[in-house]
Amino acid sequence: MPRFMGSTATTVGGLILGQAAQQAGLVSSAMIITTAAVTISNFVIPINTMTFAVRAVRYPLILLSSLFGLFGVVVGLFCLTCYLVRLRSFGHPYLKLFVSEPSKSFDNR
Repeated sequence: MPRFMGSTATTVGGLILGQAAQQAGLVSSAMIITTAAVTISNFVIPINTMTFAVRAVRYPLILLSSLFGLFGVVVGLFCLTCYLVRLRSFGHPYLKLFVSEPSKSFDNR
């Protein structure tokens, strides 16, 4: 089976099994919706190497959330943000894209 067809069949099969588990009362509807949204959003990432990076971040966040709940997610995202703020790429801050340059029009020179 082609690669894309196999991953699609796996996703559809997972959704069908999730619906059966929800109807049996094993999991909640919110869990099925969240899992489906995350699974479908994985197909949006265009670069294969980037999917590995997302997985490397996702699994520690899942571990933190399972151990500490929402507090663990918040702490994990805070630590990830602190790491990205400190990271430098080619001598420039990694998150510089999201910070605007100071305006030169108000300079009194």
